[in-house]
Amino acid sequence: MIASWKERGERAPLLAPALHSHASMEEKSPKLARFIAARLTALVLSTFVLGGTGHCAALELSFDYEAAQQLMAALDDQTLESEEARRLSTLPGIQAMIEKAHEFDPAGTPEAFVRDVVSVAHGAGLFADPFQLMHVREHSSEVRSLLAALVADPETTVQHVAARVTPFQPAGCSLAVRVLLTAGGTSDGWSLPAAQKGPQRFAVALDQFRGDLSGLQLLMAHELFHNVQSCARPYDYTEHADEGPKARVMGLLQSLEDEGTASLVGDATAWPDGGAYVDWFRGKFRRNLDRLPSIVTLFTSLLYRANYDPQAKFDDLYGVAFTGGWDSNAYFLGYHMAQVIDGRLGRPRLIALLSQSPAQFVTTYMSVAKSDEPRFSADTLALIRAADAATSKHAHRTSVPVTAD
Repeated sequence: MIASWKERGERAPLLAPALHSHASMEEKSPKLARFIAARLTALVLSTFVLGGTGHCAALELSFDYEAAQQLMAALDDQTLESEEARRLSTLPGIQAMIEKAHEFDPAGTPEAFVRDVVSVAHGAGLFADPFQLMHVREHSSEVRSLLAALVADPETTVQHVAARVTPFQPAGCSLAVRVLLTAGGTSDGWSLPAAQKGPQRFAVALDQFRGDLSGLQLLMAHELFHNVQSCARPYDYTEHADEGPKARVMGLLQSLEDEGTASLVGDATAWPDGGAYVDWFRGKFRRNLDRLPSIVTLFTSLLYRANYDPQAKFDDLYGVAFTGGWDSNAYFLGYHMAQVIDGRLGRPRLIALLSQSPAQFVTTYMSVAKSDEPRFSADTLALIRAADAATSKHAHRTSVPVTAD
């Protein structure tokens, strides 16, 4: 997740497409048959040879338009009934949005969604709006514009996303990823838990992009790379981050590497064009890159809190460094570190780090960071190495040299 409408200062309020079958839903509710037929367009990218690896990795990307299309149709239906809204809430993209909204507001439940979408469809306002459905309605023309552009020409979006992601894709890490296009909530994009079967997934909320298709493509590159990271990673420290002090430290370090490398892939400062969303995002990069020494100080404090405060909770620490309430500040520290590694040690070295301990991301950066660049103290590095040693039993990792070429 990069941002929310609150952060941006807005007021609340390449193969032929295949069609989904909705026969059972239409039989149960004739009114739903009037909804726009959602399409799932499968786009298999060409196989790319990644720089320096000598191997190929395939990436298959597909778009699921159903949630966004049916939510927009529902909000236009002044006779919408609770039964239809309840079926809408079961769509994967809507479920993903509800679950994400619930992380920020416990009132964001499936039952609340059913009630609220019916109210908004009938023209009522909402005092409490955990799913930001009033925001969706306010920006409905922008949502429809983005949907129309994606449905008409999905190949161009795939090409833009592929141009950023595939040069960072590890050899042998082939995967299929489905993009759930939805609307609502306070997040612009977010990764979803790894699926046991079928494609991996991430979601994007179209009402967050101000109609900026290029900005949507930029965010897709960032979120898609999180799926690549999951493919490469032998162990997810964030899923076990509250199992002890050292685990909390490693969870923060993995988040630093994950968001930093994803921000390098989806680099707004290097994006060739864009509208309002990309302009806003470039400003966020500049603002945080100008205060990197302070971000190092803040992140170091979080590491010490994670290690020495037995009452510390990973989610609380994570929120200070990686959520919009604090400008997602650690994204940009991780971005700077990834950029330094990529520029001075080479792309293969950065790619290799994806499958190793996140502590090595820090020590590799420190091996080439200049004296006038943000640096971690010797004591902080000792804390990091101790956490790495204490948790190394969880994953088999090969070491990577940390000296410059």
